[in-house]
Amino acid sequence: MTTELTEKQKAFIAYAAQECFLDGNSLPLIPRIKADAPEIGAVISEVLSKLNISPDLQPTYREARIRNLKCLILNLYARYLEGPHRWVGFARKRDKRQPKAFDTYKLSGNVIVDLIDELERLALVRQVIGLRGNKGLGIEGRQSRVQATDKLFSILAKHGADAEMIQSGDRPEIILREAKQPDKRQPPRLLTEEEVEILAAVVRRINDLLARSQIELRLPLHVQLADEQRRRENPFFRWTLNGTRYCRIFNGDYCHGGRWYGHWCLSIPSGYRKHIFINGEPTVEPDFGRMHPAMAYAMVKAEAPAGLYSYPGCAPGDRERLIRKVLLNCLLNANTPQAAYGGAMGCLRDKHDIHVTIPYLAKLAKALRKHHAPIREHFGSGLGLKLQYRDSQIATAILLDLADAGIPCLPVHDSFIVAAQHEDRLRALMDYHYRDQVGAAPIIK
Repeated sequence: MTTELTEKQKAFIAYAAQECFLDGNSLPLIPRIKADAPEIGAVISEVLSKLNISPDLQPTYREARIRNLKCLILNLYARYLEGPHRWVGFARKRDKRQPKAFDTYKLSGNVIVDLIDELERLALVRQVIGLRGNKGLGIEGRQSRVQATDKLFSILAKHGADAEMIQSGDRPEIILREAKQPDKRQPPRLLTEEEVEILAAVVRRINDLLARSQIELRLPLHVQLADEQRRRENPFFRWTLNGTRYCRIFNGDYCHGGRWYGHWCLSIPSGYRKHIFINGEPTVEPDFGRMHPAMAYAMVKAEAPAGLYSYPGCAPGDRERLIRKVLLNCLLNANTPQAAYGGAMGCLRDKHDIHVTIPYLAKLAKALRKHHAPIREHFGSGLGLKLQYRDSQIATAILLDLADAGIPCLPVHDSFIVAAQHEDRLRALMDYHYRDQVGAAPIIK
């Protein structure tokens, strides 16, 4: 179902649909990034010489400018190496920044914005200004984006800069993010420093096992040739593996979120993961099916219907089923029904090129509430982050048991990559820990 749009709305949708704004195509500027190699210093010096800096600038301000410039260039370089679709997100407005993170590393959002504008005038970066959200069109607000150009990369290459020179800094194994919409119905669950260290020690143990293992991506010839063809057609095409250590990211407190992030296996195309080899062996990737809806039903001690996304009288066809599937998952994850409709609209539009209206989704949601009566009270309640915490606990237990046996494993949220010879052990652990945490039998695909 489509809707008639004005030319202004069409232009806004087109602007919001730019590649840089799509989910997964950008990362926020990372203040902790660092590099001490002299080659990086030479790059910073050359770029600094191109900027219009007054010779009368006080040493303190000059040092601050250099510090901010170095952080910005390292972030741009890291994203550049990941591909032409990768951008750095940043806030041009002061009230949209996170001052604590910047203050910790003696950075200034104002200086970084000024530097981006100056680098753009020198054609060393390209930037796209962010946009305010539009609830009526189901489009969330987006921060501005910036990306290195080949001209900046040529300076890095000239001085011999290399990706290995970039360090993630003191990135902790456990990250607690501020909640976008804190749950006022219950106090946050916080931990002592000692309790956080226990969580961090588990992550370090898994990372140390992975560091002692040989993890490779062996793309077959036809995939390599396809990538090479893309390079010929698009001079900006780049592809590399970045990130070999995991961290756990919690949201608001320590019982929301907690999933494992950071390894390159989460950022490569999903179809490439079947070509991962661990210690020279091919791998398998079993995953939990319908995990969050099934967990929600288990919470209320009810059995999920066989047709999770379909019900008597619903519209037939794969397209309509996909709409209902996306909407159901958004209803379980969003904090309000309106946020669920907006999230579903954005996901369907950006990932599947399906355009629907909020009234249409509201009508579907009404039918889904009737079909899923046992869990309808959780729709639009923000249950998703609690379910993420539960699935992260299951993942952690599985990883620890495998580590006890010396078996390296790459978690990808609700799936797990291990050498094929360990598939039976992995499936048994997935079944055991799911039952232990959820109290019901899992669906393992």
